[in-house]
Amino acid sequence: MCLLRGAEVLLGQGLTVPKSCRQLGFSEHTYYRWRRTYGGMDVDKARRLKERENARLKRLVGEQTLYIEPGSPWENRYIELFNGKLRDELLNGELFMSLREARVVIEAWRREYNQVRSHSSLAYRPPAPEVVMPRPSAAALCL
Repeated sequence: MCLLRGAEVLLGQGLTVPKSCRQLGFSEHTYYRWRRTYGGMDVDKARRLKERENARLKRLVGEQTLYIEPGSPWENRYIELFNGKLRDELLNGELFMSLREARVVIEAWRREYNQVRSHSSLAYRPPAPEVVMPRPSAAALCL
């Protein structure tokens, strides 16, 4: 609407349609299509139409699957959140003397994070609780 209004102003100043479209950066075809669709429309009706179009566009974009480039975890907020927690809770507080020590400490933290620690997004349950299978009793083995 704003570009159509700008084209109308330029036309009122004496420019031709091709020159005004070139100056504003769109084609003549687009100008005529916009004029046919929005020409003579009052501001309130145009605003409602724009709101409907924006809502439709949000639905279309929202339904698409987000593609994250391999090797770019900063585009995934869950990975970024985990990386931040790992750094804040573990790496900033530890000084590793060897690679083996780092592996042992990080594995212990990972197990605690995934199997023991409660997560608010899961109703304060751990994401993968450790399952312990009871040993069969001697009476059950005789059956």
